[in-house]
Amino acid sequence: MQNYTRYLCSLLLVLLLTACQSLPQGFSPQQVRVLQQEGFEPLGEDWVLNLSVLILFGFDEASLNQQSQQEVQRLGRTLLDIGIDKIRIEGHADTIGDPGYNLQLSQQRADAVGREIEAAGMQPSAIQAQGMGSAFPVASNDTLEGRAQNRRVTLIVTP
Repeated sequence: MQNYTRYLCSLLLVLLLTACQSLPQGFSPQQVRVLQQEGFEPLGEDWVLNLSVLILFGFDEASLNQQSQQEVQRLGRTLLDIGIDKIRIEGHADTIGDPGYNLQLSQQRADAVGREIEAAGMQPSAIQAQGMGSAFPVASNDTLEGRAQNRRVTLIVTP
């Protein structure tokens, strides 16, 4: 009986280890390749794309021009094509003006990009859009160029 119990315990342990190894541990090599081609960079478990590479918002603006809309939709379709079907979108603002207004404006920017990702086919429930205001600058707000870089949207995907 002891041998039988030991055998069952060993078998159970092997099955558990096999199951743990078969669980997904991040993005596939193909997904990583495409994310890198699109300009995403790893940040911990997340992959982040700062859309300032593609899209900068004008001062006090939250709308995308037609070219930007098409580019965001293309990006959304690309993500869906490789099996990435959820996304977090963070809108940002510079420090000019009232912080409360900038928070609203950054939310509008995130929502504008979210609408285009949705138009590409991603489910609305899989799109999380959040305004961050001016809390996370990527450049100095002391210059015109720096403020322009801070008026951006960041896309985050997680395996």
